[in-house]
Amino acid sequence: MTAISETRNLTTLTTVALFDKLREHELEMTRLKEMESFEKKSRSLALKKKLEILSPVKRVQMSAVMLKISIY
Repeated sequence: MTAISETRNLTTLTTVALFDKLREHELEMTRLKEMESFEKKSRSLALKKKLEILSPVKRVQMSAVMLKISIY
């Protein structure tokens, strides 16, 4: 953990300082999880938008294919 790497000697680290370091670490982990969640949502929204854009094109392509089939 951060506290161990900073002091290397737990006997010189006070209990209060140790809990402060633990709290800092927990806050950082929470922040990272929130960022990951936000990035996943952003990617999901971007994919949905991309699919919305592609969907009309696919519909036109399918219509063209269906027209060719009905002509033959």
